[in-house]
Amino acid sequence: MNVLLTKELERIENEIDITEYQFQKIVKTFETDMENKKMLKMLHTYVFPKFDVTPGEYLAVDFGGTNVRAVLYEVTDKNKINVKVNTSFKLKDEKHDYTSNKYTLSDVFDVIAKEIGKIIDKDKEYLLGHTFSFPTEFRAKNEAILLDFSKGFDIREAIGNDVNKTFYEALKKRKLKVTPVNIINDTVATLLTGKFYYKNVDIAVITGTGHNICYENSEGELINVEAGAFSKDLPLSFYDLMHFEENKKIRNNVMELLTGGKYIGKTADYIIKDFNELGVLKCENEIDGRTLTLALIDELDGSFNKETKEALKYIAKILLRRAAKLVVAEIVAILNGLDSELKTSHTIIFDGSVYEKNEYFKECITKYIDDHYGSKSQKIQHVFVKDASNIGALLSIFV
Repeated sequence: MNVLLTKELERIENEIDITEYQFQKIVKTFETDMENKKMLKMLHTYVFPKFDVTPGEYLAVDFGGTNVRAVLYEVTDKNKINVKVNTSFKLKDEKHDYTSNKYTLSDVFDVIAKEIGKIIDKDKEYLLGHTFSFPTEFRAKNEAILLDFSKGFDIREAIGNDVNKTFYEALKKRKLKVTPVNIINDTVATLLTGKFYYKNVDIAVITGTGHNICYENSEGELINVEAGAFSKDLPLSFYDLMHFEENKKIRNNVMELLTGGKYIGKTADYIIKDFNELGVLKCENEIDGRTLTLALIDELDGSFNKETKEALKYIAKILLRRAAKLVVAEIVAILNGLDSELKTSHTIIFDGSVYEKNEYFKECITKYIDDHYGSKSQKIQHVFVKDASNIGALLSIFV
């Protein structure tokens, strides 16, 4: 790399990396806000993971963004979970944008109900578990009031609606014998899956398009932190602030901005565009999270020149290091409340593309846990479970 580009990358690294002092301050602030709930919602889920699994066919819907997934599962008498039919579909394409305020929440669930009708026997009855990955106030197992939309959704009339009631009405309208019996957050679903398959699981983390964390409290209830809304004491770079110009709502989700794959990719794009203007690099490509993943494993195609590939790899490491350190700060804050002296073992379940597809991110998670806990870090393990949020939607039927 040329000298000017190297200096610019070092400047950005110094601006974005989180110091040990900043890390400790974030841990303390996060821990305090878990108590006073000024930023973190700390939502009750009414989910106590004691499974009473019954064999049969069940439906699960994972609604966490513009891509929705519906799965028909078969559960055997040995608690084995098999996928019978798996379908996914988009709520935004060239013809329709169901994320816009031109549509209602009923319209959105009508699309989902229509797709469900394609994968089931309409003469049979089904129970359905539903992960809904937007801020909601849970009032019962099957009752959740939408507090706000995020991830690009702008359906303002939906705020205050009972999500599962709206879903049930859409299913009835299409004459489907499907009953949504539980609605949970995708992070809570991930924790359910972890507790079904592993021992000592008490924390789950989503690091995908967006970010969240949840944990099991001392009473055995799963608590949805809604960590993406955390903002105090998070150091922001010039490139982070650029997000606010495009999306003012992201001001309410700063932690998600710094840890979610969607925003990490966009931040890298801002950096590369700035380098183009400065004349230290020439790159016409649009940069996203997938680009950074490919850069890390040296698999970018020939449309990127050698210097750009090296720069993107450097940038990916900077941004993923920061994301990992922030996630570990959240984990430390939660463990300070659960088991500050690490007297017992803890397993942390991860789901989401940032963790799944970036080995460097996993290595950073391990490093920062080791840095904080020293020899006691052996009592903490973190594992990935594929499709954990969708399996958790199914498992929510049995709790």
